[in-house]
Amino acid sequence: MKASDLRKKSLVELQEDLANLREDLFNRKFRLGIDEAVKIGRLRSVRKDIARMLTVIRAKELAELKTSSEKTDE
Repeated sequence: MKASDLRKKSLVELQEDLANLREDLFNRKFRLGIDEAVKIGRLRSVRKDIARMLTVIRAKELAELKTSSEKTDE
């Protein structure tokens, strides 16, 4: 998942995708805990996707705050 693709999505879509990724991470960790076959590389990539998504969400939130504060200053 690329950050450029994430930036094109709305904040609501990003939050829904984030919830799905967190659920996926939980399931993978659970299966790892019960000694079921889990691809460790995919576990790592899901964690990185979550971090990437959180970064984009925060950037969008800060951009909204900046534009709203500029409007109130005028």
